Amino acid sequence: MKHYKIIIFIKSIIGYMLFYLNKNKIIFLTKPTISGLPIIIIHKYGKLNLGKNITFHSNAYSYHLHMNSPVKILIDRKGASINIGDNTRLNGCCIHAQDKISIGKNCLIAANT
Repeated sequence: MKHYKIIIFIKSIIGYMLFYLNKNKIIFLTKPTISGLPIIIIHKYGKLNLGKNITFHSNAYSYHLHMNSPVKILIDRKGASINIGDNTRLNGCCIHAQDKISIGKNCLIAANT
């Protein structure tokens, strides 16, 4: 996986801390809320932009339906990007960008999509 950088989540006393191996590839306005461990893989020439108050819900606990897998974000092409707007919740879904994906503000993406 020489063309990819992988985001690392470390559980600490105050919750999950988000670390990225190449800081200029992920841009977030505020620390996202993380429940469970999402899988996030970004091509070294890709970019993930997160707005304010983003939630990654990868844990089936307290979710009202059956969630089959964690949130998966995959950006696998040079120049590809995912932009996620403010107040958006991702619940056990998969988002795979080969070019550009833009998710607006105040969106809710259900589990298993």
